[in-house]
Amino acid sequence: LLNYENDVNMLHITAPINSGQYVGIFFPQNNSTKIQNGEKWSFSFDIKGTGDFTEIGVEGPGPWVHSSEIGDDWSRVSSTNTASTGTNLVMYFDTNRKLLDVYIKLIKLEKGNIATDWTPAPEDVESALSQVKITADGINNFVRDSSGNISSDFQTALSKTSIITGSTLATSIQTQT
Repeated sequence: LLNYENDVNMLHITAPINSGQYVGIFFPQNNSTKIQNGEKWSFSFDIKGTGDFTEIGVEGPGPWVHSSEIGDDWSRVSSTNTASTGTNLVMYFDTNRKLLDVYIKLIKLEKGNIATDWTPAPEDVESALSQVKITADGINNFVRDSSGNISSDFQTALSKTSIITGSTLATSIQTQT
Protein backbone atom coordinates (compact mmCIF):
# COMPACT_ATOMS: atom_id res chain seq x y z
CA LEU A 1 0.00 0.00 0.00
CA LEU A 2 1.16 3.48 -0.82
CA ASN A 3 -0.02 6.65 0.87
CA TYR A 4 -1.85 8.95 -1.52
CA GLU A 5 -3.18 12.29 -0.27
CA ASN A 6 -4.85 12.97 3.09
CA ASP A 7 -3.96 9.52 4.38
CA VAL A 8 -5.81 7.73 1.56
CA ASN A 9 -4.02 4.48 0.81
CA MET A 10 -3.70 3.17 -2.71
CA LEU A 11 -2.44 0.03 -4.38
CA HIS A 12 0.31 0.02 -7.00
CA ILE A 13 0.28 -3.11 -9.18
CA THR A 14 2.96 -3.81 -11.78
CA ALA A 15 3.75 -6.75 -14.06
CA PRO A 16 5.85 -7.11 -17.22
CA ILE A 17 4.28 -7.82 -20.59
CA ASN A 18 3.29 -11.48 -21.18
CA SER A 19 2.87 -12.26 -17.47
CA GLY A 20 -0.56 -13.72 -18.17
CA GLN A 21 -4.21 -12.90 -18.63
CA TYR A 22 -5.16 -13.03 -14.93
CA VAL A 23 -2.60 -10.86 -13.14
CA GLY A 24 -3.86 -8.91 -10.16
CA ILE A 25 -5.54 -9.37 -6.81
CA PHE A 26 -7.77 -12.04 -5.32
CA PHE A 27 -9.61 -10.91 -2.16
CA PRO A 28 -10.97 -13.93 -0.28
CA GLN A 29 -13.94 -13.09 1.93
CA ASN A 30 -14.32 -14.46 5.42
CA ASN A 31 -17.65 -15.73 6.71
CA SER A 32 -18.50 -12.58 8.70
CA THR A 33 -18.31 -10.23 5.68
CA LYS A 34 -18.96 -12.68 2.88
CA ILE A 35 -21.31 -11.79 0.05
CA GLN A 36 -23.91 -14.53 0.00
CA ASN A 37 -25.11 -16.32 -3.14
CA GLY A 38 -28.13 -14.48 -4.57
CA GLU A 39 -27.05 -11.15 -3.05
CA LYS A 40 -26.71 -8.08 -5.31
CA TRP A 41 -23.36 -6.32 -5.07
CA SER A 42 -21.46 -3.34 -6.49
CA PHE A 43 -17.69 -3.06 -6.59
CA SER A 44 -15.96 0.19 -7.55
CA PHE A 45 -12.60 1.96 -7.34
CA ASP A 46 -10.55 4.77 -8.87
CA ILE A 47 -7.73 3.72 -11.22
CA LYS A 48 -5.08 5.22 -13.49
CA GLY A 49 -2.00 3.92 -15.28
CA THR A 50 -1.19 1.51 -18.08
CA GLY A 51 -2.87 -1.83 -18.67
CA ASP A 52 -6.07 -3.69 -19.60
CA PHE A 53 -8.74 -5.23 -17.37
CA THR A 54 -9.60 -8.88 -17.63
CA GLU A 55 -12.18 -9.13 -14.85
CA ILE A 56 -13.30 -7.10 -11.85
CA GLY A 57 -16.00 -7.97 -9.35
CA VAL A 58 -17.28 -10.94 -7.37
CA GLU A 59 -16.30 -14.34 -8.74
CA GLY A 60 -18.88 -16.10 -10.81
CA PRO A 61 -20.57 -15.52 -14.15
CA GLY A 62 -20.37 -11.92 -15.52
CA PRO A 63 -21.07 -9.23 -16.29
CA TRP A 64 -17.45 -8.27 -16.00
CA VAL A 65 -15.54 -5.31 -17.27
CA HIS A 66 -13.66 -7.02 -20.11
CA SER A 67 -10.71 -5.71 -22.10
CA SER A 68 -11.07 -2.13 -20.94
CA GLU A 69 -8.00 0.03 -21.37
CA ILE A 70 -6.81 2.00 -18.35
CA GLY A 71 -6.04 5.69 -18.89
CA ASP A 72 -3.48 8.14 -17.50
CA ASP A 73 -6.12 10.15 -15.58
CA TRP A 74 -8.07 8.92 -12.54
CA SER A 75 -11.37 7.29 -13.52
CA ARG A 76 -14.01 5.50 -11.46
CA VAL A 77 -14.64 1.90 -12.55
CA SER A 78 -17.56 -0.16 -11.29
CA SER A 79 -19.07 -3.59 -11.75
CA THR A 80 -22.44 -4.80 -10.42
CA ASN A 81 -24.07 -8.23 -10.42
CA THR A 82 -25.71 -10.87 -8.28
CA ALA A 83 -23.42 -13.36 -6.53
CA SER A 84 -24.03 -16.91 -7.72
CA THR A 85 -21.28 -19.50 -7.59
CA GLY A 86 -18.37 -17.55 -6.12
CA THR A 87 -18.14 -14.94 -3.42
CA ASN A 88 -14.51 -13.84 -3.60
CA LEU A 89 -13.58 -10.46 -4.98
CA VAL A 90 -11.19 -10.32 -7.95
CA MET A 91 -9.36 -7.59 -9.83
CA TYR A 92 -7.52 -9.15 -12.78
CA PHE A 93 -5.56 -7.56 -15.61
CA ASP A 94 -4.35 -8.90 -18.97
CA THR A 95 -0.62 -8.44 -19.70
CA ASN A 96 -0.56 -10.36 -23.00
CA ARG A 97 -0.53 -7.12 -25.06
CA LYS A 98 1.09 -4.58 -22.71
CA LEU A 99 2.78 -4.20 -19.37
CA LEU A 100 0.79 -3.46 -16.25
CA ASP A 101 1.49 -0.39 -14.10
CA VAL A 102 -1.65 0.83 -12.32
CA TYR A 103 -2.58 2.81 -9.21
CA ILE A 104 -5.85 1.99 -7.46
CA LYS A 105 -7.54 3.92 -4.64
CA LEU A 106 -10.92 4.35 -2.93
CA ILE A 107 -11.99 0.71 -3.28
CA LYS A 108 -15.60 0.10 -2.29
CA LEU A 109 -17.63 -3.12 -2.15
CA GLU A 110 -21.26 -2.67 -1.22
CA LYS A 111 -24.51 -4.55 -1.23
CA GLY A 112 -27.00 -3.43 -3.86
CA ASN A 113 -26.95 -2.94 -7.61
CA ILE A 114 -25.84 0.71 -7.73
CA ALA A 115 -22.22 1.72 -7.19
CA THR A 116 -22.20 4.87 -5.04
CA ASP A 117 -19.44 7.42 -4.52
CA TRP A 118 -16.70 6.46 -2.11
CA THR A 119 -17.17 7.63 1.47
CA PRO A 120 -15.00 7.00 4.53
CA ALA A 121 -16.13 4.34 6.98
CA PRO A 122 -18.16 5.74 9.91
CA GLU A 123 -15.47 4.71 12.40
CA ASP A 124 -12.88 6.71 10.41
CA VAL A 125 -15.06 9.83 10.57
CA GLU A 126 -15.61 9.37 14.32
CA SER A 127 -11.85 9.00 14.86
CA ALA A 128 -11.12 12.19 12.89
CA LEU A 129 -13.77 14.12 14.83
CA SER A 130 -12.34 12.89 18.13
CA GLN A 131 -8.90 14.16 17.09
CA VAL A 132 -10.33 17.58 16.18
CA LYS A 133 -12.04 17.77 19.60
CA ILE A 134 -8.80 16.87 21.42
CA THR A 135 -6.95 19.57 19.46
CA ALA A 136 -9.68 22.18 20.10
CA ASP A 137 -9.75 21.31 23.82
CA GLY A 138 -5.97 21.68 23.98
CA ILE A 139 -6.10 25.10 22.33
CA ASN A 140 -8.94 26.20 24.63
CA ASN A 141 -6.98 25.05 27.71
CA PHE A 142 -3.95 27.05 26.52
CA VAL A 143 -5.98 30.21 25.84
CA ARG A 144 -8.30 30.11 28.90
CA ASP A 145 -7.62 29.05 32.47
CA SER A 146 -10.06 27.03 34.58
CA SER A 147 -11.90 30.26 35.56
CA GLY A 148 -12.47 31.21 31.93
CA ASN A 149 -9.92 34.04 31.97
CA ILE A 150 -7.11 34.34 29.44
CA SER A 151 -4.31 32.12 30.75
CA SER A 152 -0.92 33.42 31.77
CA ASP A 153 0.73 31.13 29.19
CA PHE A 154 -1.35 32.74 26.43
CA GLN A 155 -0.65 36.24 27.77
CA THR A 156 3.08 35.48 27.70
CA ALA A 157 2.82 34.16 24.13
CA LEU A 158 0.91 37.27 23.07
CA SER A 159 3.46 39.61 24.61
CA LYS A 160 6.28 37.83 22.77
CA THR A 161 4.28 37.93 19.53
CA SER A 162 3.62 41.64 19.97
CA ILE A 163 7.29 42.32 20.64
CA ILE A 164 8.44 40.26 17.66
CA THR A 165 5.86 41.29 15.09
CA GLY A 166 4.34 44.45 16.49
CA SER A 167 1.01 42.77 15.84
CA THR A 168 -1.96 45.03 16.47
CA LEU A 169 -4.10 41.92 17.03
CA ALA A 170 -1.83 40.72 19.83
CA THR A 171 -1.71 44.22 21.32
CA SER A 172 -5.51 44.47 21.12
CA ILE A 173 -5.99 41.14 22.86
CA GLN A 174 -3.46 42.12 25.52
CA THR A 175 -5.42 45.28 26.36
CA GLN A 176 -8.55 43.15 26.88
CA THR A 177 -6.88 41.18 29.71
